[in-house]
Amino acid sequence: MKKTSFFLILILIAAFLVRFLGFWVASFYIDEATLLHRARQVMTGEEIFNPHFVESGIAYGMIVSYIQALFMKLVYLFGQWRYGWDSINDVYLILKLTARFVSVLAGTATVYFTYLTAKKLFNTKVGLFSALVLAFSFNHVAQSKYALVDIFISLFLSIAFYFSTVMLMNKKNFLRAYVLGGVFSALAFAVKYNFPVFVPILAAHSLSVWRQVGEKKWFFFLNWWRKEIILLPFVSLALFAIVNPYLLINPTNYFWQLKTILTSSWNFPYGAKDLDNIPNIVWYFNY
Repeated sequence: MKKTSFFLILILIAAFLVRFLGFWVASFYIDEATLLHRARQVMTGEEIFNPHFVESGIAYGMIVSYIQALFMKLVYLFGQWRYGWDSINDVYLILKLTARFVSVLAGTATVYFTYLTAKKLFNTKVGLFSALVLAFSFNHVAQSKYALVDIFISLFLSIAFYFSTVMLMNKKNFLRAYVLGGVFSALAFAVKYNFPVFVPILAAHSLSVWRQVGEKKWFFFLNWWRKEIILLPFVSLALFAIVNPYLLINPTNYFWQLKTILTSSWNFPYGAKDLDNIPNIVWYFNY
């Protein structure tokens, strides 16, 4: 085994352990409970498409609920086969912890893609150092212990950032990297509707065009509008609709719900979570 692979594996194991240990300890706070209820509805088939923005009070896309429901369903089917489970209510705590465990895996995967991106941009040592820093980053570790959407934004955005880097630095795989970078940017947007997630791919596109025009910088704005960048919003919108099918089923109600919840959120008294009020070192000792 190469020394680089050895250190990377150690970092990933450490990243997994600090996220895994104690992920079952904290109580389920309101946003988490709301997301888990929606995942349960998807899992049971009670409500598969409607995000219920207004009733739930959160403007999150359905993709995280689908991911959580998939893993919860797999665990429940295994429990039925192996242990004879016959009621979701009796094992709901196990299913909720399954959703949290998915966040643990997503957080660990983010560390790996951070390594790949830094390695591509700089070198292997910088990649390992970047992965090591993120592996023990307090807020990232904390978010990885909860069944929330934020860690999935980090994961999809880190993958989009990686493919944006590949697009910028590898001409052979330009189109493939462009497509995948756009796909994961769209997935990150579909989680929580944050337009800045498209910044990495747009920045990589702009830098790629800037390098290609050479000394003829006045051609930059003309060359910027290439077919790939024109297709990006259409591909993103199509993928967004796929992972949020209620947009196609009932677009009028979907946009009414979204408008209502986003309008009301301007007056919402956002506050710090309990975990943000705990000093980092104390948090690590507690968990």
